[in-house]
Amino acid sequence: MKHFIGLVIGGLLASGSYAHAIDIKKINSHEILLLKQDFEDVLKIDGREMHRNSIILFDEMTTVSGIPIIIGTSSAGGNACDGSPFVLSLPIDGKAKLDGPLDSCAYITHEVVNDKIVFSSPNLPGKGQDKWEWTAEDGLKSIGTTEFKASDSSGWNALREQVISNPWDVFDNVEISAQIKQLLGSDFDKFQTILTGVGSGEYARGDYFGQSCTPHSCTLEEAIIFLSYSDRKVYAAYKLNGQKIKVFPVVKEWPDKAKAELRSWASKWK
Repeated sequence: MKHFIGLVIGGLLASGSYAHAIDIKKINSHEILLLKQDFEDVLKIDGREMHRNSIILFDEMTTVSGIPIIIGTSSAGGNACDGSPFVLSLPIDGKAKLDGPLDSCAYITHEVVNDKIVFSSPNLPGKGQDKWEWTAEDGLKSIGTTEFKASDSSGWNALREQVISNPWDVFDNVEISAQIKQLLGSDFDKFQTILTGVGSGEYARGDYFGQSCTPHSCTLEEAIIFLSYSDRKVYAAYKLNGQKIKVFPVVKEWPDKAKAELRSWASKWK
């Protein structure tokens, strides 16, 4: 069965980008067909349309509680959100069932644990970690959210070790996160929300510069952070839709290297 599954999924992934239709033959007498109609992927099971979206992908096929299942993702396209997972179960006796996709914009991972599948979002500052589980009996359901807590005690050595990759990683650093909170005061929550959106960061001469935007609102709501290793200080700025840029501390206190990044970032609104 596992060898057959590998052939099915391998053929699907190899063909999905250009095939007009992908026929996965029959699994437990269920016919699975993925069609391209009006620039959308359409998933049909036993002749029934069960789901459609801009992009539908199959990620894994396995067996849970003796039932073959396909774990896939569905996406509306673009790069603001990751694909949302769904579970397609194919019982020997009975109709195929589709659970999901999950209502989440986050990157979701999954793990098969005995008779269930556990889906998890990243553990993000200000958001925590959401979890869901799938079982053959109950389908997909939420199993709660774990509160985020900073856990990296490396302080400013994090820049030397380059463990801060995404901009929101700064909030996992106990020392740096505390400095950000003190610097921004009542603006911290707004800044944190934007910085944990869609973003990227880079290192230059020992310093770190990161920028992010609110999903679906890039150029409307954005934030930047500059970590200066030489003076162990944080420099931050953010912009809300329709409002002026807020800068912390005041611009005259920013070092020249941080000012250059601030000017470059802010130029899009001139």
